[in-house]
Amino acid sequence: MLVTLNTDGSLDYPEQGVLVKGGWAYWISSDVGRFKLWGKCPPSDNSMGPELAAIAKGVARIRNCPKLNITTKIIVNTDCVPAISWMKSINKRRNSYKKHKG
Repeated sequence: MLVTLNTDGSLDYPEQGVLVKGGWAYWISSDVGRFKLWGKCPPSDNSMGPELAAIAKGVARIRNCPKLNITTKIIVNTDCVPAISWMKSINKRRNSYKKHKG
């Protein structure tokens, strides 16, 4: 089953260099339904923490939800460039391992 995970994280920026409150959210769309959740993050000075929290919590929900245990592919929609780079590098390493596994 194909599952789409839409994620986002954000921070409030009152002053530069000050730790501020952040939040994360995800929306999962699948053949068995839609699931959404959001929450707060500890204060931070950049938005990467909330962005990565949204992705991690969304993937954890997919893995632990009995209705979604037949997931075969996850499409992750995010605007977090470091997260996209990280996921691409994992995919390259995984494909490289399969090719050289023998």
